[in-house]
Amino acid sequence: MAVALAFVDFSPATGAVVRMARDTALALGMTLILMHVSIPDAEAEGRRRRTDFSRKGVATELHEYHQELEILAVACTKFGVPTTPILVRGASVRGSPVRKMVSEVKRIKPDLIVMGTHQHSRLFEAIFGSAESSVIHKASCPILLIPSQNPSIAWPVAARTNSRRKQSPGQ
Repeated sequence: MAVALAFVDFSPATGAVVRMARDTALALGMTLILMHVSIPDAEAEGRRRRTDFSRKGVATELHEYHQELEILAVACTKFGVPTTPILVRGASVRGSPVRKMVSEVKRIKPDLIVMGTHQHSRLFEAIFGSAESSVIHKASCPILLIPSQNPSIAWPVAARTNSRRKQSPGQ
């Protein structure tokens, strides 16, 4: 069976990424993998600065990410899309998941990749690079990019707190 791989970073684009991946997988009869690449050794992950660097703090954060992925997967499965949540650990001093994302794409060999874009400036991308462009250049399958700058597609759990969330994924 064909596989769609959706990268989830819990940014404002997450809701749109998951919905588009779910709807596309359903329409094309694909299974779906929801993947979050976590960088526990970095000071920040994405736009979130890590406040607790202890082993217990990082473990709690990883557990929360996994729970969020599980909730998303259950919601997709309820729509009839067989979905597997995967939390992988990458290594980067800057907190960039790019290298791990590319290696996971090579390992899984998906038939479609769905990911959000953060629409940074060209200067930012020239200095730091972007996950989207790296995956685009390394992948050998179609990639569906979802813009994150649209406030109407914001994900309800994107505003991360240190406490356990009780919100459920939207449709």
